[in-house]
Amino acid sequence: MTVKKMLCSVLVLLSVPLRNLKHAFSGVLAASAFWMLTSGAFPLFAQKYSEQDIANRHTAPYPLQRLHRDWLYQDLGSLDVKNVFASKDSNAAEKRLMASVLGSFKTDSTDPAIRGIEKAFQALSDAGKPGCDPAWRDLYVQACGLRRTGRLARAFKD
Repeated sequence: MTVKKMLCSVLVLLSVPLRNLKHAFSGVLAASAFWMLTSGAFPLFAQKYSEQDIANRHTAPYPLQRLHRDWLYQDLGSLDVKNVFASKDSNAAEKRLMASVLGSFKTDSTDPAIRGIEKAFQALSDAGKPGCDPAWRDLYVQACGLRRTGRLARAFKD
């Protein structure tokens, strides 16, 4: 829709009697929204991929931040992640996250990498480190990465 046609449609809508002003205003809003979306003023899809994202699409499915947030949603069973890795007084949420990840390893707990994560988790818990300590996030990401590697290996097993 050209700007000229847009202005004509707005003028037609505004020429209605005042008793229909509410209807005319909603029509103007709808016409404006349609024009902005079809003209490219606002993209229909917010995600923009760089050349590097496209080149790495077979090895890096997500930006890391999105992948980590997805793991949090999965292990918390909730979209409310604002208090995770943030508490200065408690580490209950972080323990719950780690319990979820470690629970998925029970069938393969002889793996030395898993044993190392379990020992690190126990050490963090015993030390009473608060949730805001960076060691919790590092351990969680390491554990989730190991879990993901195992899942992908099973998924692509011949």
